[in-house]
Amino acid sequence: MMYLDALETVHKNMKPKNYLEIGCRFGDSLSLAKCDSIGIDPNMRLKYDKPDNMTLFDITSDDYFEKQKTKKIFGSRFHLAYVDGMHLAEYALRDFINLEKESKKSSVVLFDDILPRRTEYAGRKPASAAWCGDVYKVLRVLKQYRPDLTINVFDVAVKGLGVVTGLDRKSTVLEDNYEKIEIGILADHFTVSDVKVLRDEFSVRPVDELAKFAKSLRA
Repeated sequence: MMYLDALETVHKNMKPKNYLEIGCRFGDSLSLAKCDSIGIDPNMRLKYDKPDNMTLFDITSDDYFEKQKTKKIFGSRFHLAYVDGMHLAEYALRDFINLEKESKKSSVVLFDDILPRRTEYAGRKPASAAWCGDVYKVLRVLKQYRPDLTINVFDVAVKGLGVVTGLDRKSTVLEDNYEKIEIGILADHFTVSDVKVLRDEFSVRPVDELAKFAKSLRA
């Protein structure tokens, strides 16, 4: 199952009340949302006409969270969010920190690029069209600093799909330790020599379990 098929499975079965996507570029994944949605990308190039229930921000996610309030746009806190922006761990981590501040008990955050098929896809510089960057480190950070979170990883082709639940908008652990964590990311403290070890570390689940799991995430 490829990532668009996996996202479609999540949308169809979870039926989110609203949806926020970081890194939507051409809109292929954003178009799967049938609910009120927000798309954030500094290089927006949508392939289709924007529906009325979609709000777009042609800015970086850092700028978005500094200037906007998702709750004000949706009229409620977000239900489902998808992080697929910069393929670097510190950016994805900041996205999660900012999302969690605007979360509710039932909020779900999806991460793309967290299970690279090959180790060469997991470097900090683009190596191929299948480049995932070092986003996988975010889940290792969350595992260490936020054991209260629930992390599920599904075996989506090439990139994997991470699902994080149990968010707590009152938690400041990640923000308080961000500088230390970023230094650790850049110093390879969260690096794996072979991405195969991630499969055991996160007990990767088969994609045929994704539909049933997504249903359990309904509000």
